[in-house]
Amino acid sequence: MFNKFKTYLARRKANKEWKKEMDDILRRTNFVELALLGQNVIKVIYEASKLITVTTFSILKEEYSMKMDYYIAKVLASQVTNYLTGQSVEQAYHKADEPLKSVIGRIKDIVPDKAIEIMNTDSELREMIVKNLYFLKHIDWGFKETGGYLSTSQKNQVEFLINKFGKGISEDLDHEEFLFLAKNYRINRLRH
Repeated sequence: MFNKFKTYLARRKANKEWKKEMDDILRRTNFVELALLGQNVIKVIYEASKLITVTTFSILKEEYSMKMDYYIAKVLASQVTNYLTGQSVEQAYHKADEPLKSVIGRIKDIVPDKAIEIMNTDSELREMIVKNLYFLKHIDWGFKETGGYLSTSQKNQVEFLINKFGKGISEDLDHEEFLFLAKNYRINRLRH
């Protein structure tokens, strides 16, 4: 994996189209540099991302289960969370078996609207999702040699969400701070 980051650094110098953007990333963050030194930066980022994903799912499941059947609420919360983390609802639908496939089929058209609704109404959730998307985007650039970490549809979805909701949210990409924020998000939002 670290060799891929070395390629990332070399590509930054060679690719004029992305050079300015890649220089900006390296200026704002130290995770590529730390990864080159052998630190578990990627592991920390994935741990934070998982905390954000699980917390967001729990928040949505609780909210939706007050308004609809619990199983449907769970599936909707799962698909909205997936959408917010760059995953394809269509792909989930095609991979699912019955009865899950039928439920996803019934709700898949409302998933983007529900995702946008929660991003508009919950500022803390919005900030954590956008920070998570920033990391996904930058990790993807680190894997360009192998075609990237994200699929084309995931990249488009990540870009859409960042462009729509990223204004005013810092692109500070310190991985340790990201994990700290993710842990606090989980603690603050899942107190019962």
